Formats: sequence, C-alpha cells, structure tokens
Amino acid sequence: MNSVGKSHINNKRIAKNTMLLYIRMLLTAAVAFYTSNVVLKVLGEDDFGVFEVVAGAVTMLAFLNGAMTTGTQRYLSIAIAKGDEAELNRTFSATLSIHIAIAIVIFIFAETFGLWFVNNVLKIPEQSMVAANWIYQFATLSFMITVTQVPYNAMIVSHERMGVFAYISIVEVILKLGVVLLLQYITVDKLTLYGGLLFVVTLFIGVLYRLYCFRNFPSSKYKFKWEPKIFKEMINYAGWNLWGTLAFGASRQGMVLLTNIFFGTAVNAAQALAYKVSITIAQFVGGFQMAMNPQLVKSYAVGHIDETLKLMKRGAKLSFLLMYLLIVPVIFNIHYILDLWLPVVPQYTAIFCQLTLVASLIDSFAGPLMATAQATGRIRLYQSVVGGVLLLNLPISYIFLKFGFSPPIISIVAIAISGVAFVVRLFVLKRVIPFSILSFFKQVMIRPIVVGLITLGAYFSVTMKLGTFFEFVQNVVIVELFAIILVVCIGVNRDERKFVYNKIKTVIKNKLS
Repeated sequence: MNSVGKSHINNKRIAKNTMLLYIRMLLTAAVAFYTSNVVLKVLGEDDFGVFEVVAGAVTMLAFLNGAMTTGTQRYLSIAIAKGDEAELNRTFSATLSIHIAIAIVIFIFAETFGLWFVNNVLKIPEQSMVAANWIYQFATLSFMITVTQVPYNAMIVSHERMGVFAYISIVEVILKLGVVLLLQYITVDKLTLYGGLLFVVTLFIGVLYRLYCFRNFPSSKYKFKWEPKIFKEMINYAGWNLWGTLAFGASRQGMVLLTNIFFGTAVNAAQALAYKVSITIAQFVGGFQMAMNPQLVKSYAVGHIDETLKLMKRGAKLSFLLMYLLIVPVIFNIHYILDLWLPVVPQYTAIFCQLTLVASLIDSFAGPLMATAQATGRIRLYQSVVGGVLLLNLPISYIFLKFGFSPPIISIVAIAISGVAFVVRLFVLKRVIPFSILSFFKQVMIRPIVVGLITLGAYFSVTMKLGTFFEFVQNVVIVELFAIILVVCIGVNRDERKFVYNKIKTVIKNKLS
C-alpha cells in the first residue's frame, strides 16, 4: 500500500478513535460535574477542600508513574509496528516489572515523608484530621493500583482499541455516580466513606482492564525475566521523563499545596473546582491526541519523518481550535454556570476557572510537540529544558504570595509560564527533529492567534446579563456559533476544512452503516 493510502487509513482510524473517546468523555464530564455538585453539598466547603488537598498530596507522587507512562506507550507501539509478538511480550513484561517497583517505592515514600507532610505541614481542621489520614491511605492504595495498571492501558492504546475505554468508562461512571448517591443517605463519617468507596471503584476498574488484556492480547501475559538491555533502555528513557513529569506535577499539585499553606482549605476548594473544569474540558482534546499519538509514533518508527511532522503540525493546530471551541462559552458564561452547577460557589472559583482554562488553551499546542519528542526517543534535552521552565511556577508564585498578592496570581503566573514553555519547546524540538519554526508559526499558529485575539476583544466589549435558563442557553448558542464561524472562516485553511469535513462524514457514515 502506498503512503497516500496508509495516510488515509491512519486518518480514518484517528477520526474513529477520537469519536469513541469523545463519547467516553462526554459521559464522564456530565457525571463529574453532577457529582462535584453533590459532593460539595454533602461534605461542605472545608471537607471538600480537605479531600482535594490530601488526595493531591498523593497525586504529587504521580511524577514517578508519569515518567514511565509515555515511554511504555512508545515502546509498545514500536513493537506492534514491527509485528514482533515475542518482543512485544518482553517489552510488556519489562514495563510491568518496572511499574511494580515504582508502586513499591511510592508506598514507602507515602508512608514515611508523605504521611509526615499531611500531619505536620498541611493546614487541616483538627476535627478532620482522622478522616484526612484515612483518605490519605485510600488515595495511596488507589494510586498504587493505577501505577501497575499503566502497562495494560498502554497495551490497549497502542493497539488503538479506544472503544474499550469508552465501554469501561461507562461502568466506572455508573459506579462513581452510585457512590455519590449513596453518600447522601449514609450517616457515618461521609469524608472517610467517600475516600473508601472511591478506592473500591478504582480496584474494580483496574481488574476490568487487566481481564480485557488477558483475554485479547496474548502478549500481555506477564513473564518475569531479567532483561538488562530493555530495563536499561527504558529506565534511562524514563529518567529524563522523570524530570519533565516532576516539573509538571510540581507546577500543578505544588500550586495546590502553596494555596493551602497561604490561604487554607476554603481556597483549595475553589482551586480544585477550577482544575476539575479545566481537566474535564482538556480531556476532550486529550482524546484527539490519544487517538493520534500511536500513529505519530508508528510513522516515526518506520522512517516516515515527513508524515510525522505533518501529524505534529495538524495535531497542534486542531488541538488548540478544539480546546478553543470548548472553553469560549464557558469563559463567557462562567458566573452563571457556577451558580447553576454548585449549591455554594467558593470565593475565587470563577476567576480561577477562567485563568486555568486560558493556561490549558496555551498548553493544548504542546501535546503533539511532546508526543513527537517522545516518538524520537531523544528526550534528554527536551525534558531537561522544558521541565526547568515549568518548575519556575513554584518559586515565582511563592514570591508573589509572600508579597501579599491574592490567590488568582497563581493562575496568572501559570499562564505566563505556559507561554514561555511553548516557545522553548519549539526551539528545543528543532534540535531533536529538524523542522522550520517559521513554517510552524505560519502554518499552525497565526490563524489560531487571530481567532483568540478577536474573541478576547469580544469578551471585554460585550456584557451579557443572564436572568433565566433560557437566556443562558441562548447566550451559549450565540457564543458557540460565533466561535465556530471564527474557526471555520479564519482558524483553518481550505485543505484543513476539507480534511475535518471528510473525517466527520466518514465517522458518521461508519456509525450508520
């Protein structure tokens, strides 16, 4: 099959997988927003903040796990591209051995320094300390399950079985919805119960993913064997990923801890809600990137460099525009949305949401660049430099907070750092896989930037007063139509419009046939 035919099949697969992941995320997002409302109402503002900051203390350890995740997907995708089942099994077994070791390290660290940190540094109300410790233990166990689940999820992603995530997510969403509904009718300590039930859900979902892999991928049968060459290569690769994921983890969860130290759990609640909105929306763009990344890795693995760069550029631009279409109506209507969504809106929630979404919009450009760097395997320079830039979030935010700035300064600093990090990414990536930065700017960035500037001007020049739900819906429709018109007329060129139209048409045709 020629390269044009392969490209067509790959694009069709990307479109289909993106649609499946979107169905998964729509369902997840709907339930996530509903459950956040109920949990905030049932637990109260302070206990909700306690849950988020304590669980966040464990999540900070994600840098150990995240360092291996992208590498695992890369090596499995390469083995699949080669069609070597024996190598695929060796690679899978090696990655699972490494993740088991990571889980043990996380457990030791969490039960020593982490436990001391929760009980001696975090600002937690005295009456919530016992529950906070229970939550910490449940979060630690849940995280260990998640760590050892990575190779199985990576196997599914590398085989591009995105429908599996959609189906299992339906089960997960139903279970989490059941947890929240149950929480309203039980009179025991609700904070502890919530953490325990979420752990049970995590355990059950982990078992489902493992069972699917056992039944469908013979190469996912774990066989411990000392593979020094594979271990050394992957650990060396993960070592540089460790720095990058540590920087990202510090720039996110580190901000949560700084907020707690300076302002307490009430502001943590506002920040957690903003992150939930941002993460939920970003998952839709992440679905597109997840569907695209295996093709990007495989095209590089077989030496199709031009196709790799083409996927990178198209992915960066479409990621930004997808994110833009999702966040514009939210930013325009954030106050009404929060009032509609939450029983009580913590102070700073609206501004945290708006600023965090802007930072996510800038970061949406970066996903395909990172995936390209990962595909090459030459990540030392990329991770060391970009990770160093991201870590500036902590000291700069700390300085501003020490000078008495209000909580939103944290998100403003994050926006500035995201912009600087994106520029740095381009120049560093050019050293790894040569391409024209000027060409990238012309083909990828000019049109989205113009769209963003027009929207920014419209936001500050138009004030819409909303009274009824009908007026809110009407405003969302108007704003979204405005955004779509900008994207279609300015954001994409003729070839890209044709590409998107054909992909949508193909997916719809396949669904109906």
